[in-house]
Amino acid sequence: CVLFFLIFAIVGVNSFKGRMQACQGDDFDALSEAQIKFIEKPPEKWSDMTGQELGWLDGKCTEDRMDKLVKNRFSNPDYYTSQDLCQCWLGTGAWDNVVNGLDFDNVANAFGTLYEISTTEGWVDVLYAGIDGTDAFMQPIRGHNKAAIIYFILFMLFGAFFVMQLFVGVIIERFNAIREENEAEGKGATVFATVEQKLMVKQVEFIHDMKMSKKIIPWNQSFYDIITLSWFDPFIMGCIILNAIIMALTYLGMSEAFIDFLTYANYAFAIIFFVEMCLKLLALGRAQYFRDEWNWFDFMIVWGT
Repeated sequence: CVLFFLIFAIVGVNSFKGRMQACQGDDFDALSEAQIKFIEKPPEKWSDMTGQELGWLDGKCTEDRMDKLVKNRFSNPDYYTSQDLCQCWLGTGAWDNVVNGLDFDNVANAFGTLYEISTTEGWVDVLYAGIDGTDAFMQPIRGHNKAAIIYFILFMLFGAFFVMQLFVGVIIERFNAIREENEAEGKGATVFATVEQKLMVKQVEFIHDMKMSKKIIPWNQSFYDIITLSWFDPFIMGCIILNAIIMALTYLGMSEAFIDFLTYANYAFAIIFFVEMCLKLLALGRAQYFRDEWNWFDFMIVWGT
């Protein structure tokens, strides 16, 4: 369950970080349509503003204050955004979460948001916020990103039934406990079976144990010796876990240096997984490599990366 939530949390952070906030409040509601458009698509710098726009900001917002707001969010991006303009013009309290307390600005917040919507409590509001989100620090626009529906529907199809899965899991656990009690008493592993049915189960188990495994014939012995080294699989598994941790470090307001670190780290892991795929292909040959479903999965992930 935690892994399931972690996957959706990472995808959510990369897709919706900084998009769950908006300029709002009484002062915002009093703005004209042209002024709202001004906040939705602000100029990149002070010199790009028109005389009318500067007139709206007169006495309420200055160039120095706008530059300070940009600097306080690590200057990423280094141009004016809806958040900067809203806070400078209408006050810092005017920029807030669309859905109270719920956002995808980092993995921890994403976990909380996913847990909240998994109860089906207010999940539609979060869905609409995801659809309306345009970009980090920018004012939402209604119906901007309808593809976000896919993310939330997929999560609800699985996450909303999590409690039911727990309930079923408890029943199965109890069933296994009863079966273990029967085994201890010498009644066999089956719980509600006749003598004939128990005999048939033993026969099926005997036949199943006789199932022959396919022998692997190395296509290239040198590369086969590499992929069968004792440390090879643990090393790849460690890279997978470390890669997941690196992906989970994404958050809203990252500095340029941290973004570069994540980018280069992802490149490094992509190279490692590509080399692993090539080694297995050379060691096993194409036919034996694609005989394993996990290798198919690795192949698609590597080429997708």
